[in-house]
Amino acid sequence: MRAKRFLLVLTFVFGVWACTQRPAPSDSGLSAAGFETFLDRKAEEGFSGVVLIAVGDEIKIHNAYGFANREHHVQTRRTTTFPIYSISKQLTASFVLDLARDGRFALDDCITDHIPRLATVLEDCVSIAHLLSNTGGVTEAAFDTLPTHNDLPILQSLQTYFVRGHDFPPGSKFRYSPFGGYMLLAALIEKATGKTYADAIEQYLTEQHGLKNTGYFRYDKVIEGLAAEYRVEDASFVRPKRIYLTYGNAGAGLYATAFDIFQWSRRIRQPEADAANLFSTMTAGRIPADSGRYGYGLYLNDLNVRDEPVPIAYHGGSNQHLALYDLKYDRTVIVLSNVEAADVWDIARKALEAFSIQN
Repeated sequence: MRAKRFLLVLTFVFGVWACTQRPAPSDSGLSAAGFETFLDRKAEEGFSGVVLIAVGDEIKIHNAYGFANREHHVQTRRTTTFPIYSISKQLTASFVLDLARDGRFALDDCITDHIPRLATVLEDCVSIAHLLSNTGGVTEAAFDTLPTHNDLPILQSLQTYFVRGHDFPPGSKFRYSPFGGYMLLAALIEKATGKTYADAIEQYLTEQHGLKNTGYFRYDKVIEGLAAEYRVEDASFVRPKRIYLTYGNAGAGLYATAFDIFQWSRRIRQPEADAANLFSTMTAGRIPADSGRYGYGLYLNDLNVRDEPVPIAYHGGSNQHLALYDLKYDRTVIVLSNVEAADVWDIARKALEAFSIQN
């Protein structure tokens, strides 16, 4: 029981690192067999986690490396769950788009149309589309002023920390919001469904997409197979400090397996699925953002693979996860690690080389 509780203190809200920078172009090719050797070498150097590579619906590699829990010598498995931090945004975005398609609200609705309690603070119209694309301009408390544990109900939490007026006119520019923007979407989901965000997102992902190992972290819930998290300090693995929000962390509060993320991504891309147009809607946005562009819950950019610029959609989670979708050749790269500062871009770039259409 102590070991389980030890795992449960890990929290899923840091999510600030979004893997926005493009890696340098690759200078050499790599075969599929060479890629597995490369991953083995990464594991010998300390990488631990799960790597899933697919071309279309076909999974080419789905391997686990290292320890899910170093203190108890628990090996990572393909079914190991990880806090996915800001990868949560794409799952939440798909839910919001599904609700909009069902007529619960329109994307150009002001958030205060549905949550009038916030109208005294948000004088300008912050639309649902603004929140999805991180262009809402809502003033949030500085990250280092947030409490380590925040057990406030979602609306009280928003009013206390995450909705303090406007920093710039909504829609005028992009600014990445780790918490507040998507927490407003969590409140919208609760209003539209009559359920808590946690219950609503879990039901949606299970019933609509068949995900079996994805959910919202709650401290009173035992999560089977959850990986412990580490950072390297003075050549030792130590536990990182996290900030924990009990309610409504729609932008960074989910856990998942690599396979579940892959299954969700295929589900929303299949023409025969109910969610036929979700992925195209999520990747249609072209908001200038950092070094690239931003859609709904996904960054958009080009990645140089074998001297070819390949359009990709992606999002990181903290600085240790990456979910990347090749928009040209339909390849998927998912890397989930339980060690901070894992070089996920190096793994992703070499994966695309190894399973290049040119091979």
